[in-house]
Amino acid sequence: MKQWQSSYHLILEVVSLNLDWNKISGQGARYIGELLQENTILETLSLNVNQIGEQGGQYLAQALEHNNTLTTLSLDSNRIKDQGAKYFAEALQKNKKLQKLNLQANRITDEGVQYLTDALQNNSTLMYLYLHYNEISKAGAKYLSQLLEKNGTLVELNLCGNSIGDQGAKYLAQALAKNEVKLNFYKSP
Repeated sequence: MKQWQSSYHLILEVVSLNLDWNKISGQGARYIGELLQENTILETLSLNVNQIGEQGGQYLAQALEHNNTLTTLSLDSNRIKDQGAKYFAEALQKNKKLQKLNLQANRITDEGVQYLTDALQNNSTLMYLYLHYNEISKAGAKYLSQLLEKNGTLVELNLCGNSIGDQGAKYLAQALAKNEVKLNFYKSP
């Protein structure tokens, strides 16, 4: 912790920080969350393929509620699951800066998608949402289609590698008739 604190003043000047593949756990996410609450420069944070989990997701989401500079957050493969998605949904209701959120391969199910879509109904900043390789079925696709009908900000949604099936594709196709979102669900069984 002392080493982290002594380096903290240097990190305040960084605009983009990539900490992918660093075995960062929930405790490390707590430290990063503290950084995000104080930092007024960092715009991009990548924490892909770590061990952040649901608790670490909570720390990061709470920090996101107060951060006014971060525009891109990537959390690919961190096992944040539905509870983590719920924390980020709560943060997205308050955050007015984040434009790109990557929650790829985090074991998020339809429940987590419902949290996110409910939060994004009134969000006017998030433009890119990556949910590929999660556990989303046709029910999650229905939640997303309802969001797409109302949200005019989202321009790209990636659902590759989920299990939305034919019915999920139908829901999304109907919603896309009303919205010009770039939708990617290639490889979705």
